[in-house]
Amino acid sequence: MTRGRGVVKIQDVYDDDVRQAILEQTSRIKLVDTVFTTIPGVVSGAAYADGDALGLQFAFGVPTSGTITRVLLGDMDKEALAVELLLFRDAFTGGTDNSAFDMADADRTKVIGPITVTSFTQYNDNALGHKELAYDYVAPNGLLYVQAITRGVQNLSASTDYGVQMTIEDHS
Repeated sequence: MTRGRGVVKIQDVYDDDVRQAILEQTSRIKLVDTVFTTIPGVVSGAAYADGDALGLQFAFGVPTSGTITRVLLGDMDKEALAVELLLFRDAFTGGTDNSAFDMADADRTKVIGPITVTSFTQYNDNALGHKELAYDYVAPNGLLYVQAITRGVQNLSASTDYGVQMTIEDHS
């Protein structure tokens, strides 16, 4: 291997056995995009306070284990304010839309954790939230259950204001 300009190729750095092992490992990575899902139960023309449930609980069909690598949050109202997606591995007691979200004590053992989307690209009349991450999970029944929670005051004008899609590295 030489220094300087140019591309360092895998065959220049590793012997044949190591190179083959790396190629086999990288060829096994399988990425899955969930269906872009509209958050159900969002009320049009409503003002949401910080910490309110944004719509009703919903679920994604996912591999039974994996790593969430990207989350997209479609914001058709161009609020471009932070939204937390609280993930659960099993069905839980969901919040009431536009009311302070208070997780039931019995549901705490089902929590995978929160993903908060804070970065948005704004367009003429909508915005796209995006978060790149490496968030491992296990979902024994192949579903991730989600409650969206506002993280800022949101004033919505349309009933289909938010939708979510995830990209997942399949480990199952």
